[in-house]
Amino acid sequence: MDQFVVTGLINFYAKCGRLDLARRSFDEAEAPELHAWTALIGGCVQLGSGREAIDLFCKLLSSDLKPSERTYSSVLGAFADVKEVGKQIHCRIVKLGFDSFSFISNALLDFYSKSDLFEESLNLFQEMKEHDVVSWNTLIAGCVSSGRYEEAMRFLTL
Repeated sequence: MDQFVVTGLINFYAKCGRLDLARRSFDEAEAPELHAWTALIGGCVQLGSGREAIDLFCKLLSSDLKPSERTYSSVLGAFADVKEVGKQIHCRIVKLGFDSFSFISNALLDFYSKSDLFEESLNLFQEMKEHDVVSWNTLIAGCVSSGRYEEAMRFLTL
């Protein structure tokens, strides 16, 4: 199958909630390219199969392919329950220079917020060069989810 078609099928099936068919499309590809890996990892995370996303990410790391900034952004959501590994992924992102991408920083903010590591999330937010709507929303949502309602209100008014 054409790699473009494989990736499209994986995305399609994942968005329809059919991870089984997304995985089958991936498995039937002769040598899935990075886009297909990233699509399947992202689909797993979005559909609540974090363990499968982590397993796929580990297999990707042991392959000849190198994860892109999009791959890291996709897999971060799977590490909310495995905080230390998520922090290691953050270190790897910094080493690769991917932390300069705003969508990566936003994914890291989300990871720290969902991992109940609000202080780390706040520190990361303060270190970011630029904040966009996603950054602010993620920070405010992190405040709310950790019971810091006054801080959430303060950030809303900035």
